[in-house]
Amino acid sequence: MDAAGDRPDLTLRISNGLLLVRDGDGSWLIRGAADGLVHPAGERLVWLLPLLERTPSDVRAELSDVPLADTPLPELVRFALTAWGKHWPALARDWLDVDWQG
Repeated sequence: MDAAGDRPDLTLRISNGLLLVRDGDGSWLIRGAADGLVHPAGERLVWLLPLLERTPSDVRAELSDVPLADTPLPELVRFALTAWGKHWPALARDWLDVDWQG
């Protein structure tokens, strides 16, 4: 396994100018593309919800170098299952139905 400092940065466009970024030490962050503000991804799961509107295969392809268990995606799906309304829980169930972690 690579040393923490040797990990390449990964970037995944979320929406509305937000980026999901894994920095060199393996931390997942949400960065504003316009303002550059950075927040830990686990503290802002609601900002990641638009990822569930994409197909799991599209998201997996962009994160192909990282085991999904090492991303905030499992936590996001759990969060979405208990989210308000019907939209986010339905999308989370869709992700579970296609075995997106498999």
